[in-house]
Amino acid sequence: MGSACVRASAPEPFTPPKRTPGLERRRLSILQASLNVMPASGQPEFGNTGKAHEPAKKEMPKHVRRMSTNMILLHATDSDGDASGGLSEHSTAYDMSKEVAPCPTPTQSLAIAGIASKDDQAPFSSKVVEFTIDGEAAPIESWSSSRLGYVCQKGLKPEMPNQDDFAILEDYEKDCHFYGVFDGHGQWGHQVANYVRRHLPKHILEHEQLQTDTQKAILDGFAKTNDELNNDSLIDTRLSGCTVTVAVRIGKILYTAGVGDSRAVLGRVKSHGSSMVTAVDLTIDHKCSIPEEQKRIQNAGGEVYRAEMDLQHRVYVRGCNYPGLAVTRAFGDTIAAAVGVIAVPTIKVVELKERDKFLVLASDGVWEFINSQSAIDLVRETTARVGIQKAAEDLFKESKFLWMNEEDVVDDITAIIIQLH
Repeated sequence: MGSACVRASAPEPFTPPKRTPGLERRRLSILQASLNVMPASGQPEFGNTGKAHEPAKKEMPKHVRRMSTNMILLHATDSDGDASGGLSEHSTAYDMSKEVAPCPTPTQSLAIAGIASKDDQAPFSSKVVEFTIDGEAAPIESWSSSRLGYVCQKGLKPEMPNQDDFAILEDYEKDCHFYGVFDGHGQWGHQVANYVRRHLPKHILEHEQLQTDTQKAILDGFAKTNDELNNDSLIDTRLSGCTVTVAVRIGKILYTAGVGDSRAVLGRVKSHGSSMVTAVDLTIDHKCSIPEEQKRIQNAGGEVYRAEMDLQHRVYVRGCNYPGLAVTRAFGDTIAAAVGVIAVPTIKVVELKERDKFLVLASDGVWEFINSQSAIDLVRETTARVGIQKAAEDLFKESKFLWMNEEDVVDDITAIIIQLH
């Protein structure tokens, strides 16, 4: 890492003030990059990595006002021309202001996934998406489903695009379905999230052992995607990364896997004949408070502590004031990875029963103020009244309201809701 970085003194213990969720975010690395404080002295020499990098800005305005767009781009491709995430290689744009044909009913496959975010996005604007039905372009603005809802909205953050991404890939012929939420952080987090969104599904779904050893397919897919990401010269992952939560359903078996603090929650009827639906967490929030996670960081040469004026513990290079990551597992984040942050997911396997009603995947823009049970209650009640897509939209609205009630910023918010039975 070059010359050593020395911290003047260890922070003194303090009594936390009134809860300020904005200080609890994992994105201390965003502030460090934007305010040019990583590190304050003894900066290690990274050398010329050939990766994209721009000068850090000293100040960030509180609000972002950008132009919006009414165009939806379908079937965006990778830079090498290959179709991404199981979508067609052809590009089609639909103007939402014009009348469009009715959306066909899928019989073989359905794919909905985000496109890399741009800077010119209005606050709370919807993610631009790719959409195919049975491998063909379709007008998403006329699409609806009684069993599937989603939302991916830009928040209200200083000078940042929507750093969330998502993927819904359903194969009805193979009875194999993939759902994923990708939450970027750091200066280039939106690029990282989109990269992982494009590559992770392919590496899992095309794995030769997907049907025979699904857990191995997931683990290999995570490892391969992270290796490729960190070797991509076009994305600077030193202080940027993303958390990921995915669900793979094959028949009646559901596999969930996650790194970081996005979350998957199952809504399960408590008992036969009951109307109560209980939330069952299917992923772990990989926070620094978990002793096993702390131990791995410390053994790798890092340290975990709570800095002055912060409300939670973070990961740092020992003796330095960076990267300040509040999760212990993530894609990218190569500086943090050098001191024990890993992209190895925690996997849970569930055999779905009739009492399992909903599956919710969401970024921590939802979970910052809404607990798992409250989310399931909202989904159950809203779906019964006005449908599952409205439930996703109401989950966003409730999250946004709680953010704005507490903060002058709002995180990006993404949620996928699947009705299982």
